Amino acid sequence: NNSEINYLLNRFPPIIDGIIIKLVSKVRKILFSYFISDKINLNKEFVIFFLQVEPELTSYSLQNQKINISKLLHKLSDLLPENFEIYVKEHPSQHINSRFRPLSFFNKLKKINKVKICPINYSSVKLIKNSKFILTGGGTVAFESLLYKKPCIVFAQHFYFGYKTILTIESEDDLESKIKIINDDIN
Repeated sequence: NNSEINYLLNRFPPIIDGIIIKLVSKVRKILFSYFISDKINLNKEFVIFFLQVEPELTSYSLQNQKINISKLLHKLSDLLPENFEIYVKEHPSQHINSRFRPLSFFNKLKKINKVKICPINYSSVKLIKNSKFILTGGGTVAFESLLYKKPCIVFAQHFYFGYKTILTIESEDDLESKIKIINDDIN
């Protein structure tokens, strides 16, 4: 219908969104690949933090908006043993939709002790299988953690709550108690 087409064309004009923003996104992806992403070592002890697509319309209504990613990663860094790393994985479709996050976002995260940024197309399955546990705001990653029997800390609500390996947090302060539960179950 014409009103829907007008809304789409006016909200995201094709010239700006389809060409300029997409081009900027491709440049960011190249810069990300060469200057932001780190080498990943699956033999190290690590936890993985999966970022969601922005805007994640499917889970934001269920996601706890009080959680600050930077604060959460700082807290996690303080709680983990020195030999651990924190791998942050961008959602692979983030750059496809011409919405690549600003590189400053990743540079800010890289300044946090123990944080490494995964290459965009790095295998999520390999990361999940080799991680000690997973953190995410939601999406399919929490479900995948069930399939691979990996503990997962989420800050959202989903239909797969109630499983022993899916732990939820309301704030960064809840993180320590959830990591203790995971450690007790592993040991």
